[in-house]
Amino acid sequence: MNIKTKIAIISLAVGILSFLNLFGVEKAVLAILLGYIALKEVSSEQKKANKLAFGGIILGIVYIVFLVTIFILKGSKIIELFTKIK
Repeated sequence: MNIKTKIAIISLAVGILSFLNLFGVEKAVLAILLGYIALKEVSSEQKKANKLAFGGIILGIVYIVFLVTIFILKGSKIIELFTKIK
């Protein structure tokens, strides 16, 4: 396994980890960036690495879309909650 395949695996793992804690936006962005780097570096013959990189990118994008949807639907209640805490 070469370093390029490892980057693709890390991208997928970070994409999965972004779902494990609330507001894992930085992990989702990192998954997208690492997946993009892996896709640029991995040759087209390495199909497994390409799939892993795409998986990381997709998971990162899905998480960001999920968070944006939550904020659109429940944004006012979230802001209320934070103002009550202070």
